[in-house]
Amino acid sequence: YNQKILETIFDESPDALFLINPEDYQILKCNKKGLEMFEANNEADFIGKRGFHFHKITPTEAELQEITDAINSGKGWAKEYQ
Repeated sequence: YNQKILETIFDESPDALFLINPEDYQILKCNKKGLEMFEANNEADFIGKRGFHFHKITPTEAELQEITDAINSGKGWAKEYQ
């Protein structure tokens, strides 16, 4: 796919989307809906922070391992998490 098409799909999604580094769970990128949801001024408010920093409930080590395993298996991980 064309890079511009993928960026447009990501940016214009009606859902808040975050790209996370699977090694340390730091946020690499977020879309416009993510900025709106968290009332952030810009993407820099998220970059470098752990994705789970913004959750009401911090996942357990077992849950983090499950997420890591899913990502490393090539299946990816996409769930809502409080």
